[in-house]
Amino acid sequence: MATKLKDLAEKLGMDLKALKAKIVELGFEVKPRATSIEDDVAELVSEELGVKEEEKPADVAEIYDEMIAQEREKEIVKSQRKKTAGKDPKAAAKKREAAAAV
Repeated sequence: MATKLKDLAEKLGMDLKALKAKIVELGFEVKPRATSIEDDVAELVSEELGVKEEEKPADVAEIYDEMIAQEREKEIVKSQRKKTAGKDPKAAAKKREAAAAV
């Protein structure tokens, strides 16, 4: 299989021309019009430039899901605060005790 240079450049956060220059600098052959390289070469280049698979940035969808979950949590806390706003739990307990005594 082959890895597209465009995808590798995006993963490494560099432009295509700089990536090709870096690959040549590392001792691998890349033709000027090449659009892909072998997977093992791509893996070696990634390791050499310091990017590992577990360090991939989070997917955009995952980021949005996390943001939505945080917003929902904030809304839940807000609604709970509104429900209990102005209510003194000690006073409510005293009222119940008084009503039960009568």
